[in-house]
Amino acid sequence: MIKQISNAIYLHVLHSFETKVCFQPIVSISKCASIGQESLLRASYNGESIPPDLLFSYSAKINEVARLDFMCQQLALSDYSKSGQDTLLFINMETSLLEYYLENAAEIVMQIDALQIERTKIVIEINEKKATNDSLLLELVNLYRHYGFVIALDDVGAGYSNLNRIVLARPDIIKIDRSVISEVQYNFYKQEVIKAISDLGQKIGAITIAEGVETEPEVVTCVECGVDWFQGYYFSPAIASDKVIELDFREKCSKISESYQKKFISEMSRYTNMIAVRKKLFERLESFSLKITFDKTHDALLDFLCNNSELECIYLIDQFGIQITETLFQPESYFRNRTMFSPMKKGDNHVSKPFFNYAVHHPDKIYISDKYISLATGNYCQTFSRMLSPEGYDSFILCADFKMY
Repeated sequence: MIKQISNAIYLHVLHSFETKVCFQPIVSISKCASIGQESLLRASYNGESIPPDLLFSYSAKINEVARLDFMCQQLALSDYSKSGQDTLLFINMETSLLEYYLENAAEIVMQIDALQIERTKIVIEINEKKATNDSLLLELVNLYRHYGFVIALDDVGAGYSNLNRIVLARPDIIKIDRSVISEVQYNFYKQEVIKAISDLGQKIGAITIAEGVETEPEVVTCVECGVDWFQGYYFSPAIASDKVIELDFREKCSKISESYQKKFISEMSRYTNMIAVRKKLFERLESFSLKITFDKTHDALLDFLCNNSELECIYLIDQFGIQITETLFQPESYFRNRTMFSPMKKGDNHVSKPFFNYAVHHPDKIYISDKYISLATGNYCQTFSRMLSPEGYDSFILCADFKMY
């Protein structure tokens, strides 16, 4: 592999000696097929491969990035046109050249039209972490969208990723960087990031792509997080455009769907059983709470806690959202950071809390939250609550937090 570029090597590349573009498929699990392909530069010198990043770094030094980028696009468009593909073509746009692309937009459109490629099949892929001028970025996105192109934001989630770019660009496609995808099956935080980006995409009308997937567990975990489109070596490396059309992804996609289904059923069964057990315990706590007199509430609830280690805390709220007991914890409860996290106290207001509002409006039902970080302890927990109406006393809301791991 070439590690240093000389002028001779650079000219060798520009004259298309040992220079080509390859295409990496982008696969939809639900459709069991490729829905697009990204064009990637592949260059060599006397048989030794040249890293594309090295080429672009050298072209920047000699002020020829536009020339190299233009060559890559021409090769990609030409090969795509000849191959007769009917899928999306992802073309990388060097974001250090925003002004160049704004000034030459009409010419670029004419070249694409001359090849009789539908503009709606061209995805302009913008590497957002390299864009330094937001106003130019917005102007470019609006112009190319006006011409009918699809806009993709690349490397989202990478080191310098700025979520404000999603707000500015309003992309049609969001590509999650490989750094987030790598070994995601072992990393809860990465999973939550992918879920958040996927959920955001669904709400703003953008498709999410997981880039750089290499293993089945990575793909299955991303499917769990809401992703359907994938790009990476697990499906295929970058290959010649006329070879992409020959690839069949049905077997791999079916395998992913089966693995996901098995995992989903297993997780759902586990979760359902856990909720059933907790619901029984909460109902026992309800019965217990209705039998004790108010003056003995503190000691009685604390005793119940000590005998049920899966509970983290218990507290009561009145019909107006005011907490009427202290928050009672297990004697050995762990508090992550007492400066950041502290329990609500007697007299505090819970009107803004979902477990209060649900209980008020659905007094006959138990509220069950998702897993979340307790603002009382900093630990993961799950809250159960319900309105209770003891005979001879005012109604109140029973709240209990269960430990989550």
